Amino acid sequence: MTSRLRLAAGGTGLSLAALLVRNVAKYKQATSDRFELLGSPQPGTPEFTHLVEAMTGATQRPGNRVTVMSNGATLDAMFDAISQAKRTIDFSSYIYWPGPTADRFSAALAERAGAGVAVNLLLDGYGSAKLDREHQDRLREAGVHVATYRPPRWHTLHKLNNRMHRRVLIVDGTVGFAGGVGIADVWTGDAEDPEHWRETHLRLEGPALRELYGAFLETWTEATGEVPTVEHIPEGSGFDDGVEVLVSRSTPTGWATATTLIFYAAIAGARQRLWLTTAYFVPDRAFEDVLCATAKRGVDVRLLIKRPARRQGGDPTSRSPLLHQAPRCRGAHLRVRPDDAARQGDPGR
Repeated sequence: MTSRLRLAAGGTGLSLAALLVRNVAKYKQATSDRFELLGSPQPGTPEFTHLVEAMTGATQRPGNRVTVMSNGATLDAMFDAISQAKRTIDFSSYIYWPGPTADRFSAALAERAGAGVAVNLLLDGYGSAKLDREHQDRLREAGVHVATYRPPRWHTLHKLNNRMHRRVLIVDGTVGFAGGVGIADVWTGDAEDPEHWRETHLRLEGPALRELYGAFLETWTEATGEVPTVEHIPEGSGFDDGVEVLVSRSTPTGWATATTLIFYAAIAGARQRLWLTTAYFVPDRAFEDVLCATAKRGVDVRLLIKRPARRQGGDPTSRSPLLHQAPRCRGAHLRVRPDDAARQGDPGR
């Protein structure tokens, strides 16, 4: 009997491994599909806006106030907004890791929930797996509605690689945050050493908040089966001195996502300058090709990316530091800098 159980367990393990390999292979095949944008308009023109709206189904809305933030300053601004909440807090984060930062935010969320604020917190089942059950239970006991997006289960392994990377915070329907900063100690400070990471985030006010709330609502509804009450919906009042903002939701569908299409359109339409900074740079062949082709057109192309880890196997979140040495990029003036150059404030020097 014991031998049979071992064989059954071994067979199950092999089946799960085979399924994971198949999912990864399908993902790689989908992301390597190539397409060409013929005569892409220049970013910043009405024609480019119309193209992006047509490709994504999103609408560019005027009258928004936008503040670009990064690192510890982002966490401080988000914490202040939560602490001042009067009615609602809708918060989703791919990363919510144990530590002083998580404790600080959880205490603020619990305090606001205790004061009668309706607090929704959505955590990714993989990215926030480090957060222990006791921590989440304390939040629930304080009145915070905590949900998990796609927790790993055997019958949903085909979705294991489709994660909720959205980091969205909306407070009282009047102020919102979105970008790359997660709830973890690594984003405190200002990227002053390898233990402190660099990311970019936006603070938003205005009509675009409704689309941002829609992005939160999409994943919240899938995770909970519930739609929050109407008091959570942003009113969307604009500002006379505001700017136009387009919020695009990007979800894995088996082919190019909306974000992918926007990136291709912007790169192909660049005329003078293309500066790109990202903590995750693992481009497929098609993306590398369009970057190199843009540089060959005489566009000032600069990439500010994470320095690959000095360990066997490299870093899966950052690749192509030698992109400019690839045969297809010969003749292209392509500047690539690791993240420590970012701390000097200039991605090209």
